[in-house]
Amino acid sequence: MKRTSAFHKIATASRDESAQGVVEFAILATMLFFIFLGTVDFARFMYYQTNITGASRVGAEVAINHCPFYSNQCQQTDTPTATSFVMWKTYCEAAAYASLQPAYTTCSAGGSTSASWTPTCSGTCTNCTKDICLSSPDGTITNHSQITVSVGYSFKPLSLFMSAFFPERSCFTGDSTPTNHHTICASSVGRVY
Repeated sequence: MKRTSAFHKIATASRDESAQGVVEFAILATMLFFIFLGTVDFARFMYYQTNITGASRVGAEVAINHCPFYSNQCQQTDTPTATSFVMWKTYCEAAAYASLQPAYTTCSAGGSTSASWTPTCSGTCTNCTKDICLSSPDGTITNHSQITVSVGYSFKPLSLFMSAFFPERSCFTGDSTPTNHHTICASSVGRVY
């Protein structure tokens, strides 16, 4: 029978403990990495949610004030703001943070601040077909009618396992999840003066 020395036993135990430490570190590092990615994704989600909510508020504010531009004459006309201006202002409010459709070529008012200027759309700018929707229970936007400006955004998390926490949904009537893939929805309601 072979006898093992005390030194040999200590060396073997030392190697076993270092291997155990590597395995524990690998498991712990993986868990911490996923927690870190989850935190980053949640922070990004909150950032986009705040900006999309702000864009819907600006759209509703423009719609209720009878004026697409900030001026001292906004409430002196009886004509409600055109839906093209409301959609344009909503898009421009979100453009610095999120890419929405329909898109417009510029966010500056083409050399004019009057209602005679029409925002230039990149492609088709039909209401309620992409990410921005204006709706009214009355069917049309008229004086004293309620208006809802809804905005949807397709948020993509950095890590695939976080996708389950951000499901797609419809943000407004007629919105299609297979077409638009919205994960963030915001809406603001106002009454046209």
